[in-house]
Amino acid sequence: MPFPLADINKRPVVFLDSLGANAAHSGLSLPVPSRLIADLHRAFDALYVLTSNLSAGHTHEEVVSALEQCGLQLVAKNLHMNWSTPFDLDSNLAEQIEAWHATKADRTPTSYVIITPAERGASLQGDSLAEYAVVFDDVFTEADYKKACLILHTQISFEPFNPDWY
Repeated sequence: MPFPLADINKRPVVFLDSLGANAAHSGLSLPVPSRLIADLHRAFDALYVLTSNLSAGHTHEEVVSALEQCGLQLVAKNLHMNWSTPFDLDSNLAEQIEAWHATKADRTPTSYVIITPAERGASLQGDSLAEYAVVFDDVFTEADYKKACLILHTQISFEPFNPDWY
């Protein structure tokens, strides 16, 4: 994958589009296991941005509370200062992430990965963001985790990717 190198002094961003608004607010089982998010965080010390389909109509405090109730305290404690993509009813995932990048004040490159279920990830097909996405079917798996590590690693290092490091 031909990723451009990002600023290694900046924490990577993980765009989470995979909790599902109902799951995040009702305590149902999550398609992204908190263990794999914790592993990703330990490996990359990431910041998290929720897509607007997760955060629409909710305050920062409500989202933090819901994340904590779902066992994602690590995400709640490490939300990016610009913690949500801009909301527009007609926008798809690609447009939301591009809008977040366009409105974020600091323009130096940040490494990032997009974690999304297949139904929402379809909007990334044919978009330049597709190479930064981990699109999963039912549940985010260990293989999906390794792909997320590959995507982040190749943006911050010239070293060949070794999955055993993660």
